[in-house]
Parts: sequence; C-alpha cells; structure tokens
Amino acid sequence: MRLFVRAVESCLRVRNPWASAAARLGAVAFVRRFGSTQNAHLHFHCVDIAGVFDSAVADGVVFHVATGLDAAAITRVQAQLRRRL
Repeated sequence: MRLFVRAVESCLRVRNPWASAAARLGAVAFVRRFGSTQNAHLHFHCVDIAGVFDSAVADGVVFHVATGLDAAAITRVQAQLRRRL
C-alpha cells in the first residue's frame, strides 16, 4: 500500500506546478480480507483525492488540484508500480 500511495503522490505532485516538495496526498484505504464470495483474498480499496495538500505555505494548508491527469499519466504510474512490486 505504501508503494501505491507514494507513486500516486509523486505523480500528483509532478502534475501540479504550484505544489512544493513537501506537498502530500490525501487518501483513505481499506484492507479487505475476503472477495465477493467470501473467499480468502487480501486486497486494498483506496480513495485518492486528485491533488495534493501543501503545508509549506505561509497561510496554513493549501489544496492544489492536479492538472493534466490523463490516461498516459495513469499508465506510467501503473508501469512504475508493476516494476516495484
């Protein structure tokens, strides 16, 4: 899960020219232990926000919406995760 969150966070930071290196992803993850037929199947469900929260600004925390998210960006994140996993 940590690899997934880091890869998505990095992609969203790159896709936002206003975000600092300290910007972080907002996400909620759920650990699922069974599939739909109650078979043993450990997996995760994750909800990510399309942007990053930046606390490196003087006014507190600012949310930066990611721009330019397209199929190519998602494909690159998937390929990166496949290599790392």
